Amino acid sequence: MVTRCLKCGKEHPTKDCDIKERQENPYCINCDTYGHTACYTKCPNFPKPKKGSPLLNRNNKKFTSNNVVEGISFANMVSGNKINNDPSPSNNNNKSERQSTPRVSPSNEINSSDFQDIIDLFKIVSNIFKQFPKLKEILPDLKKTKDFKQQALMLMDVFMD
Repeated sequence: MVTRCLKCGKEHPTKDCDIKERQENPYCINCDTYGHTACYTKCPNFPKPKKGSPLLNRNNKKFTSNNVVEGISFANMVSGNKINNDPSPSNNNNKSERQSTPRVSPSNEINSSDFQDIIDLFKIVSNIFKQFPKLKEILPDLKKTKDFKQQALMLMDVFMD
């Protein structure tokens, strides 16, 4: 198929056309007449939708997002590893059971359970900072000290006070 200019109808791309200003009497490459452009919907050769029965929705998909399986996390579903095959009734011990369940994760990939662990860790650290406000005061000294044993001793001093 040869590229044709929408402005003049010659065989070159529209961007290479010599006509740079707006035309009073544009050329239509669909019907080879002057008076309108090829995108004019009332052009006799403008593509029209086919007559007949309209197509039904071709995207008939059943959404199963409302189906919740207790005891299986999203990370387990998408990774293909099923840790808990038997859904257990939810109770107060469910959180401790989830933490004690061994997690199988690829070594080079970070999955959503790793992100949940990080979020849980931040919550714990936040609670520690609330319990021990002196931690904020020694934070600059902790950053300056490169010796891990010295940092541990500084932290122990805060916790013992």
